[in-house]
Amino acid sequence: MAHSPLPSSLVPENAKARGLPALARALRQALRPLLCAAMLGSAGLAQAAGAPARIGYIDIERVLQESAPARQEAQQLRQEFLPRSQKIKAMEQDLAAQRAKLQDNSLVMSEDQRITARTRITELAQHIQDAKQAFNEDLDTQRSADIQSLLKRARLVVKRIAAQRHLDAVFQSAVYIDPKLDLTNTVIQALAQPGAGKDAKP
Repeated sequence: MAHSPLPSSLVPENAKARGLPALARALRQALRPLLCAAMLGSAGLAQAAGAPARIGYIDIERVLQESAPARQEAQQLRQEFLPRSQKIKAMEQDLAAQRAKLQDNSLVMSEDQRITARTRITELAQHIQDAKQAFNEDLDTQRSADIQSLLKRARLVVKRIAAQRHLDAVFQSAVYIDPKLDLTNTVIQALAQPGAGKDAKP
């Protein structure tokens, strides 16, 4: 999930316009409580006892772009949606050819022929619009499901790493973070292990 699961050249124009910014905002909002809420309590206890809080940081967008599960899910999404994308592009090319033919031959066509040609063009244009809408909806649904699955796995991995390092809190948003506190590479590496984030209990 990179992350754009499909190369931009394979996605219909109205799907490109929607893009990933909205999904990125949604996943940031979804992950914030997952990473922080379970560990902030212990941070409060540490501070109340006078001990400095031990914290970490994770760049979740990098995890969603660079981790092995994200790349695998992106590849699967390409394979699943590429045939439909290619079919839509072929229909668009057919539509353009029909419009060009009507424009070139309009003066030598009978009125009935022009009406028939315009009707075919209108019907094909509507069919393409419906196909694009279905494509976008199915793509968004599958991409969201993939993101949620990866977020769940990342959450479990982060909690395990935090427990191993005795961290009080892990954040995914900060104005400044000391690179020594950045757990992103560790999480990405952990997710590359078979079954990572699947065998742990939430």
